Amino acid sequence: MKKNKVYTVIGCGGDRDRSKRPIMGNIATSLSDFVIFTNDNPRTEDEKRIMNDIVSPLEAKNYIIEYDRKKAIEKGMEMLKEGDVLLVLGKGHEDYQILKNKTIHLSDIEIVTDVINKVK
Repeated sequence: MKKNKVYTVIGCGGDRDRSKRPIMGNIATSLSDFVIFTNDNPRTEDEKRIMNDIVSPLEAKNYIIEYDRKKAIEKGMEMLKEGDVLLVLGKGHEDYQILKNKTIHLSDIEIVTDVINKVK
């Protein structure tokens, strides 16, 4: 399916198995041309700790961190050129983000659709 570059937006959930985070970071950076690590329901866990778990063991340098998931998706879409692929991973059908002890509306699908509609 790949024609040109593969960009990936991905995060790891808070209050979940920390041992999987470096594995996910390594897989994302090794299989993508560029990765934007972002929040994915940090819940009550410190978002900086989550990111540190993901990126601290990485040798790859083909990534950035953008804590704001909406901005991360928008950045990923801005990077695209014809034939590129953007993978927005993690939240799927969910239309919310769990931050500390509050839940906010956030839909990856709506963000992508909004960016596409602005370009038209």
